[in-house]
Amino acid sequence: MKKPKSDFIPAGVNIIYSVIDRIEADANKVHLGGGKILNYDFLIVATGTKTFPEETAGLREKLWYKEIFDFYTVEGAMTLQKYFKGREGGKLVMSITELPYKCLVTPLEFVFFSRCLFYRIGYT
Repeated sequence: MKKPKSDFIPAGVNIIYSVIDRIEADANKVHLGGGKILNYDFLIVATGTKTFPEETAGLREKLWYKEIFDFYTVEGAMTLQKYFKGREGGKLVMSITELPYKCLVTPLEFVFFSRCLFYRIGYT
């Protein structure tokens, strides 16, 4: 199930999704697309990241979401979960194919959690 982003925003927080035209750091102002100007005391810019598996040669070919997966998308994570449930063993290769990635520790956490899962279900 995918939850709306608004479910994670605390009450009283006004979140704005907009293009930033420019930032005047010396004046503590952000100029948004459409002409709106925001004044700030502290500025945090979270640009986010998107996955582009097609930029890695061979990744999105016939084995994509069959034996090769991402876990940064809902579709990828759900497909990977189904794949793991039907496996009876084998080897796992974790590859970081692009930078920046969404979270520095996520690839490591994935490998650690996978090892724990494999141990629990009898993979060696």
